[in-house]
Amino acid sequence: MNETNNSVLFQSIETLLNFTNQQNLTDTISKLEYCLRGAGTSQINGLIEQENIDKDMLKAAIIVKKNISQIDVVIHAVGIVNALRYILDEDEKVEYLSLGAGNTGKRFDVETDKRIAEFKFISWSGKSDTIRQNSTFKDFFELAEYTTSKRKCLYILDKRNVLKFFNNNRALDSVLSKNESTRKHFYDLYGKQFSTVSQYYDYKKLEVEIIDLNEVCPGVFED
Repeated sequence: MNETNNSVLFQSIETLLNFTNQQNLTDTISKLEYCLRGAGTSQINGLIEQENIDKDMLKAAIIVKKNISQIDVVIHAVGIVNALRYILDEDEKVEYLSLGAGNTGKRFDVETDKRIAEFKFISWSGKSDTIRQNSTFKDFFELAEYTTSKRKCLYILDKRNVLKFFNNNRALDSVLSKNESTRKHFYDLYGKQFSTVSQYYDYKKLEVEIIDLNEVCPGVFED
């Protein structure tokens, strides 16, 4: 990225920060929804000017999204590498890594001569966490069902909300509905033996260690 493009990106980020720092974004969205109910073009134009959400704001958001679209991959890769120096034993050796976010063809994010591990670098809101719950359950399930004598570790950033999810009564049909391969694997193994997340978690919780990265890597993942 050249100097001109850098300048445009930095200016766009500043524009978005100025907007989101004014008040809670959820409150802003709710306000827009309320104010636009029954509105015509003149009211819409007035609200756009009042809230400073014109085409320049939209352009800034598009520029930022385009330029940092790989941020999840960066966080996943750099997060794992930084975590490893804290979590590995002195005599422990890495056998393979899967540093790219998403499906990379490798079974787990990390396998050493002592453990297999998955990493979730996502912050939970404690409210609308459906997608996070689905993804975290998938990782827990794949670790729990893998046959190995090694430690099975699920490293996360918010143990309180993660454990709250695993101990609640959300239906497994719902959790598994967005991933057909995981859904098929689960029901091939258990049929209708379990109907809720907590039932399966109670059955398998001793097999997988759920570890808060903020506890084992102090100061590294704090925002």
